[in-house]
Amino acid sequence: MAPIALYDWYEKGLYACRSKNFIYAENAFNKAIESNPRDANAYYWRAFVHKRTNSYEKAIEDYNRAIEISPNTSRFYTKRANAYCKLEQYQPAIEDYTKVIRMEPGNAEARFDRAVTYMQTGEYRHAVDDYDRFISLKPNYADAYAYRGISYYYLGKYSLCYRDALRASKLGNNELLEIFKENMTLLRSSRTI
Repeated sequence: MAPIALYDWYEKGLYACRSKNFIYAENAFNKAIESNPRDANAYYWRAFVHKRTNSYEKAIEDYNRAIEISPNTSRFYTKRANAYCKLEQYQPAIEDYTKVIRMEPGNAEARFDRAVTYMQTGEYRHAVDDYDRFISLKPNYADAYAYRGISYYYLGKYSLCYRDALRASKLGNNELLEIFKENMTLLRSSRTI
């Protein structure tokens, strides 16, 4: 009888998530976990609820429990890394993204997210490496060129930064190119004074 009750509460929790009724969803997942404390997906979804309500510490606790139960499920690490980033705990986030990449070397999103996280820590060389790999997997993603360009800028590689600004612009992200234009205008005006 317990598996049926677990399934019912789990399904009710998923439905409540789709309806954005997070209070009910949390209660449903609590009951699903009470029925089966070894259900990693119930912890995963309760962590989702915690993230949606900005309770990142609680989310991390539930992701930890899901990982204890099912340590080879990459999405648990990805979501925990995202929660760590929300708390500006970048080193554990990088470690989790690295685990995902080891499990799934072709996981482009984990590469991109780790690159963004490296930028947050000022590790621009590592960020560039991850953007390079991401771009080899998804060459038409404009933000990857823009962010890699920003990393090049902080590494003092301005010509590579400009090259990526142009590529990003051709793909629809003009932000970095606009910054370049503004900086060039300021540079020209300061030389005439």
